[in-house]
Amino acid sequence: FAGKEELYSALVSDTAEFLFSCMEGKIALARQPQSEEFLVKCWDMSKKTMLAWFEVIMKHKESFSLLLRCSSGTKYQDFEHEFASRMSESNYLFYQQAYRMGITTRKITKKDLHILDSAYWKAICEPFVHNYSWEGIVSLTDHVCAFMNYYHLLGIGDDLIAKYQDSKEIGR
Repeated sequence: FAGKEELYSALVSDTAEFLFSCMEGKIALARQPQSEEFLVKCWDMSKKTMLAWFEVIMKHKESFSLLLRCSSGTKYQDFEHEFASRMSESNYLFYQQAYRMGITTRKITKKDLHILDSAYWKAICEPFVHNYSWEGIVSLTDHVCAFMNYYHLLGIGDDLIAKYQDSKEIGR
């Protein structure tokens, strides 16, 4: 390697590219019309949904932790913000569809949703910054789900939540 930056990039680039490609796929999906079921389920913050995110990231635990802890001064120094921005882009598109269809009842600005999505993403990142074990992540997940209740935030009614609660369609 020509230097530390090249070595660092070699260690984290696959993980960063994988996560960004997940968000690019989500953005592409958000640009297409979605069903009522999908637009309800995409805001699901159940423990099962959260743990699915954590399981994906656990497969990249070492490089993801490096990406979060050691990116200062590298091309990845804004990784967390960039990822949250892409997440927010797709989420706002889903929100707009849901609002137009009457699924969500609360108005939220794009900027406000970005701030809330950034908090959500930070809640996913921090256990890796602090080297949580899988058991610690599982324990934390209940708190994250209670903290980031998108159903309540967006005013999605209990009737719609119950209607699709046991469906197999995947959200977030």
